[in-house]
Amino acid sequence: MSAFHDQSAQGPSASGGGARFMTLDDIAESQTLHTNMRSTYSAKWEPWEAFRELVQNWRDGIIKSFNLDETKFRVEREEKLDGSTINILYKASSASDFWPLPECLGYIRFVAEDATAGGAVEIVNRRATIQPFHFDLGGTTKSDDKSLAGEHGDGLKVALLVLLRKPQGYALVVELQRMSSRQIESNLRKANANCDKGLVPFAPMPYEDVAFGIGSSDSDDIRPSLFRVSRVAFDGWTKVALFLHGPQSGGQITVSEGDLITDSAFRGNIYLKGLLLKTSKKGDLRDEDSASITGKPLKFGYNFANGATNRDRQSLATAGEEGVAIRSIWNQVLFLKPDMAKELHDMLNSKFPLYADVAWSTQHPLPLNIKNILGRYLFTAPHDRRWYYTASEESQNRRLLKMIQGLGREGFHLENTYWRLLSDNGLVRTAAEEQQRRFLQVVCASTGGIDPVAMYLINENKVRVHVGWLTAESAANELGFPVDFPTTDLIWNTAKCLIRDIIEQVPDIKFGPDARFPYTAGRSQKQVKNIEKNLLEQRIMDHTCLKKHLRLSICEAQLVVSWVCDAAWNHAEDICVQVHGQSHRGDFKDTLISGDAYGRGRLCQTTGTCQTLLVRYGQQSCAFAGLKEGQEYFAMIFHPSRRNSFVVFSDTTFKIPHSAPNPTPPSSPAKKRNAFVLGDELENLDIMQPRKWHDGENDEGVKAVIGIPTDKPTATLSRKRQRTSK
Repeated sequence: MSAFHDQSAQGPSASGGGARFMTLDDIAESQTLHTNMRSTYSAKWEPWEAFRELVQNWRDGIIKSFNLDETKFRVEREEKLDGSTINILYKASSASDFWPLPECLGYIRFVAEDATAGGAVEIVNRRATIQPFHFDLGGTTKSDDKSLAGEHGDGLKVALLVLLRKPQGYALVVELQRMSSRQIESNLRKANANCDKGLVPFAPMPYEDVAFGIGSSDSDDIRPSLFRVSRVAFDGWTKVALFLHGPQSGGQITVSEGDLITDSAFRGNIYLKGLLLKTSKKGDLRDEDSASITGKPLKFGYNFANGATNRDRQSLATAGEEGVAIRSIWNQVLFLKPDMAKELHDMLNSKFPLYADVAWSTQHPLPLNIKNILGRYLFTAPHDRRWYYTASEESQNRRLLKMIQGLGREGFHLENTYWRLLSDNGLVRTAAEEQQRRFLQVVCASTGGIDPVAMYLINENKVRVHVGWLTAESAANELGFPVDFPTTDLIWNTAKCLIRDIIEQVPDIKFGPDARFPYTAGRSQKQVKNIEKNLLEQRIMDHTCLKKHLRLSICEAQLVVSWVCDAAWNHAEDICVQVHGQSHRGDFKDTLISGDAYGRGRLCQTTGTCQTLLVRYGQQSCAFAGLKEGQEYFAMIFHPSRRNSFVVFSDTTFKIPHSAPNPTPPSSPAKKRNAFVLGDELENLDIMQPRKWHDGENDEGVKAVIGIPTDKPTATLSRKRQRTSK
């Protein structure tokens, strides 16, 4: 069944001074060997796994016996049909031309006289010997030889046990050196006959070669109850080794670290030195029983040139070793075939399934070669306009895709783990980080191909905003609002959107703890940056509220400024309210609107036409008297104790009307002087004395009686002339 390399007559420990092992020379005729293994040992092993162990020993024996470079080990397959007899032959040879070697170094043969009845398998090694101690558990000399696949020392024993026990129950024959002359002669005769017929490449020599037979009936004590090997079973067994049953031409990429197997028939299989460790049970990837020790599905098959297996021989010793082995193969495959970078990219960017092929990526940095070739795939045509981002980044920044368009790129989604791998290796950065990089380099972004409403920084002090943001219709369209959306609310949302984008473009290093601002204490740069966004949004909302409710009116010859608004200012704090003549201080308004107000101050020095009042914010109004008649005024309010206070202007100006002149009372018509002239005294008229009574007459001829008190001398009375009675 399998063949083994030469062993010394005294066993492996003879030279070391240890206990002496039994050899063939110690056996006179026959000997029963006890392996100390129960029949249920390795109960899960199947016949193909037992056959794998025998093929492994066959390969290792040939390499050891002929001192071959393992890469020069070759196997050829031949199949002959003689009547109903089937003869399938696998011949081992060497690709080396440095020294002469036999044409065939060993062979595996399946022969069946009738395909339906089953047949026998022969495994023959040249120049090999099996010693009795090889049947002890751990009995091996291969553990220190890295060119050989075996290492644990119990594969042969387990293989024999599996083949013999139920339900398999195969007949088993091992031909060693200790045979009688009659047996040797008989075997040589049969071997020479088969060789003459071309059924075998050489006749095994019993005194120097080793042969195993499975299902053979050549033994005199063969029991009829033991099974022979069917053709179907043998064909399945040969799949345990790539050198017996490998992929179609072009179905694998061979490098010094092993093979990447692309043939779909071998997908999910893992091999070590060409020998199958485990197959993945094909089906739905959700339920696939993976050959990988990670339990994750494999997209490709792998043949590792180096490595150590676990004791069950189903995988490499650890998941870490498996990952390193797969990574090493990919590192060389990409160098040989750079177009395979697409396959690696697809696996790294897969959310389901998570492939075992790239499980190493979460534990190890990218080798330089993989980094360079993967980078060329990701960033050269036809992918040179891509900008890679993750779902996490998009969820944290709702305007991410607009930012990417502003960078002149097209967004391409990557899974978080893949993006982190690329980021850790310096291949990608976030869109915000790219904007910051351009910000620090003071690079003016090109406008070609940019979204018509994109906004981006051009240096540390100025922001370039597309004019589309300055019209209500285009701004509403960009924000998704209806055209008839309230103007004030549209302005607030537009300003908030632009301000947040501006802050996003400012490098994180510009933010951080600052003793002047208590809210920054103990927070990271990113946290402070987010707080600044929130504070600015609140400021914009306060500004919009005050702007909307700032009113001018006239009351009792005074200009009244009112602000009925619940902004976030303290009602007990003083605010500055100013009124300015439009014709004299329109430039002052333009200066404050442009933003360059800190250096020049907010206080107007013009007298006569401008006035300033400090009032409590909670007062909600104030009045200005003595303003110039006929002059248009605008109002502004701000918080004087806050250097970074925003300034709110009234939307309209208000003209002080001319005062009307004070109404003069209507003039009374001048009374004509119509005095009576005193005439003669009337002596006989006594109307309640004491008075002197005179007659009188005015210019109009009206006559009257005039009484003059007697206490006033008549000499003092004015009269025009003394009249005498007629």
